Amino acid sequence: MTNAEFVTSAFRLSGILAETDSLPAEYGVSGLQAMNDLFAEWDANSIDVGWFNQSDIQADSPVFADAMLAARYGLALLLCSEYGVQPKPIVASIAASSYGRILRDAMVAKQSAADMTHFPGVVEQTNIETG
Repeated sequence: MTNAEFVTSAFRLSGILAETDSLPAEYGVSGLQAMNDLFAEWDANSIDVGWFNQSDIQADSPVFADAMLAARYGLALLLCSEYGVQPKPIVASIAASSYGRILRDAMVAKQSAADMTHFPGVVEQTNIETG
């Protein structure tokens, strides 16, 4: 998916752009900036979706496939706020649930195993894969 397709999808989800409309150049510029802002915010919260700053609307989107849903719906909500449009409840609901999933995944990825061998009755366990 290109950045243009990504931004167009978000504008359509927001209701700002009709399904049959093409992405106007000014929407492409503002959508790309909003996308960069959104992912910079997520990155600051340690949510890695593969993003790096984008300047070419025609470039391939760097967003990981498993984060695409959250990213598109999250961008749609951000565009709603920037354009003064009330988001559809289903868009807000999908944005919230998919963001919750990637946030959970990011938190789980940062967890390290706890050493419990010092507790009474706990014996050191070995990993059958690593010996």
